[in-house]
Amino acid sequence: MAQLFFVLYLLSVIGGIAILLGEERSAVSSIPWILVVVFVPIVGLLLYIIFGYSLRRKQLIDVEVREALSDAPLETRAVPVTEVQNEPDRELHSLSALIERLTSTPLTTANELTHYDDSREWLSACREAITQAQHYIYIELYRIEEGPWLDTLLDLLTERIQDGVAVYWLYDDVGSRSLSRRYRKRMEQMGGEVATFLPVRFRLLTSRVNYRNHRNLVVVDGAVGFTGGNVLLSELSRMPDAVLPLATSHLRMTGEAVRQVEYSFALDWYVATQQLLSPQQFSPTIAPQEWTAEPIKVQTFPTHPTDDFPSLEMILTHAFLQARRSLYIESPVLIPTSSIQQALISTALSGVQVRIILPRRGRSWLAPKASHAFFTDLLRAGVEIYYYEGLREATYAIIDEGCAVTGTPYLDFRSFEYNFDLTTVIYSEEVAQQFVKRYEETLALCHQVTPRQNKLWRRIAHGVMRLLTPLL
Repeated sequence: MAQLFFVLYLLSVIGGIAILLGEERSAVSSIPWILVVVFVPIVGLLLYIIFGYSLRRKQLIDVEVREALSDAPLETRAVPVTEVQNEPDRELHSLSALIERLTSTPLTTANELTHYDDSREWLSACREAITQAQHYIYIELYRIEEGPWLDTLLDLLTERIQDGVAVYWLYDDVGSRSLSRRYRKRMEQMGGEVATFLPVRFRLLTSRVNYRNHRNLVVVDGAVGFTGGNVLLSELSRMPDAVLPLATSHLRMTGEAVRQVEYSFALDWYVATQQLLSPQQFSPTIAPQEWTAEPIKVQTFPTHPTDDFPSLEMILTHAFLQARRSLYIESPVLIPTSSIQQALISTALSGVQVRIILPRRGRSWLAPKASHAFFTDLLRAGVEIYYYEGLREATYAIIDEGCAVTGTPYLDFRSFEYNFDLTTVIYSEEVAQQFVKRYEETLALCHQVTPRQNKLWRRIAHGVMRLLTPLL
């Protein structure tokens, strides 16, 4: 019997290590799983197959499908490269070029771009746009929670469908797991098209549970697009009249930039339904003479765990290293990969003012504690870390007060390895100043984190947390 167990142990360890090495994962993500497989034989291998199996380099969408979706109504007019190179802040040209090469998303323009720091304002703007819809509505949300806001939205969408507006609604199966069957059935019976992203039938028997669609977007008639982080819907239901903003970071945009948001939705819709969205009859264009303001240069790009390279990690690392004077960051959590951590440290050591705002508490009790494991080196390098007393899910970075990066990704391992995220880079000093203003207002409500005595037990705990980062 003992020999049989030993043979099973060897097979599970050898098999697990072979699978890990065959996936060409980084050492940072491979070592924790190898330890699990070695110290928890058989069970560790099963855990890896269920939760750790990587989708990297797995083709969810064929090249032909991407080309088909990029035609007709979803095409994006790119800003000529020479136009960017001739600008004073042309050092950011390398960032836009990197984004285009990694994600096939060219630089484009928005006629109008509004930044919201409050979920209620963003939802109100979305409802107003939906009310005015004449042809079609795309909605994609990571988390849907029951409450008055959902009832109001469903009633509004039902009215628009009855008026002949086509509605396509996509939501994440795991992110919206609290949604009851009654509400799911009501959504399906509205008359529009409703789909779930990577549905999980047996949550303990599939690696799909680990790969989630974190994107949040709304597109109305191709004329106006909304993107942003997680809407704090549960807090919205409990505190409809709260004085403090329900802090997230959202955008409303018009113009050619909306096509990139549409394209992201079309990709996800195909993954969920295997259906190509047919070209819409209505593809509005805005006459240039109607806009007197200078168009705002933006890139809204999706990142996937199936990308050939860790696109999001590479883009953010490059963006942080572009800072020459200041780098201001707010994120719900800070569990950086090695390259992100080194970029923050290098930027701070080069004399750039690097500030990071984090919430004291989060949706997960473990994530804020895991962030502590990375504080010591960051603080030693001169990075300023601030705590906000309360819950915030705003996610953005401001580079030299002239460029803003915002979207659904967090500064954590899951966003870089497991999530389907949507990010917008805004190359506009005017818009960046809006972010700076909000950042300074939030900073006034925070207190700065100071280095603590690095006792032995704390160093050991932090070492364990860093080692387990890929498993969080």
